[in-house]
Amino acid sequence: MNTSCSMSPCSKVGRMIFSSSSAYMVEKVLGTGAFGEVSQCLNLTTFKRVALKQTRRSTYNERAEREVQILKTLQQSNSHRYNIVRWHEAFVWEGCYCLEFEKLDVNLLEYLRRSKSGSLKLQEIRPILQQLATALQFLQSLKIVHADLKPENIMMVDKMCKPPRVKLIDFGLAIPISEVHAGKKIQTLWYRAPEILQGAAFNETIDIWSLGCIAVELFLGKRLFAASDEHDMVNQISHILKQHSWISSKQSQQRVPSMARLESHAINDLNDLLLRVPRNHHAGDEMWAELKDRMRFVELIEKMLEIDPSHRITPTEILQDPFLTMNHLVFPFDHTAYYRACIEQMDFSKTQQKENKLG
Repeated sequence: MNTSCSMSPCSKVGRMIFSSSSAYMVEKVLGTGAFGEVSQCLNLTTFKRVALKQTRRSTYNERAEREVQILKTLQQSNSHRYNIVRWHEAFVWEGCYCLEFEKLDVNLLEYLRRSKSGSLKLQEIRPILQQLATALQFLQSLKIVHADLKPENIMMVDKMCKPPRVKLIDFGLAIPISEVHAGKKIQTLWYRAPEILQGAAFNETIDIWSLGCIAVELFLGKRLFAASDEHDMVNQISHILKQHSWISSKQSQQRVPSMARLESHAINDLNDLLLRVPRNHHAGDEMWAELKDRMRFVELIEKMLEIDPSHRITPTEILQDPFLTMNHLVFPFDHTAYYRACIEQMDFSKTQQKENKLG
């Protein structure tokens, strides 16, 4: 009997869920949100553990149907080869949409919280950026905007794996470029691009902005823009990036009451990232190698956090950027332990990418 599910059937451990081809037993709830929840289930047909995403209310089924259409488009182009979660099937159970995905490990936010320092080294951030830029390059080729890139929507394949291997998830807000329109409110506030804040026209470059925010968050261990609302977000972006010309006259009038909040900034300028004490306290070339690497990292962040979306760096350009190619470390730092650690992480990451293409 199909009923409207105001409470998701997945919420009870041990509950059985059925599709036309499989039976699932709920083992535990992995996460909840406004639109539904994700549970770890045992597929009793394949005997594999999967992640089952289910709408909380039948009123959200239209959104789920749109997500399924996006997932079908991705699947047809072998999206799993480009660091995007594998989607298996969709079905309706007790009036609500259920989407079965491969079971991954923890999301990037949880991974960050569990790390000893609460942040990541540049050697760890680089392969993550490489994998996510590859995913965004793939989405760009299909003219699809993810529209909700944030640490919670980036999953570790295996949190024990070094270097980190990640996959992009949650296409609930994803939208084809052909359907975008100015004024659409998308993206989580702390990762929201200036053009969305302005209600202006946008395209896939909003995902690049979000990626820049995430990269800094991984390095600092705290959000770059920890805004309380959109006006505060505008103020923080203007303050940190030292660009005020993009603010509308109305927003400019609202800057003064919000200026007191700026004290909560993780940094006051992107160049502050250069001032943090290197974790490698050894003097000499080891320290200089890390500082040189950090300079290239900041330069890449500046390109991703370009206010003007038409000048914002593309996924392909990110993959060719010096921070990812590491050409700046070859001479005179190729003899350092820092350089060898960077090379080892990226060589392993590239090997994983090749395996994905064959899988």
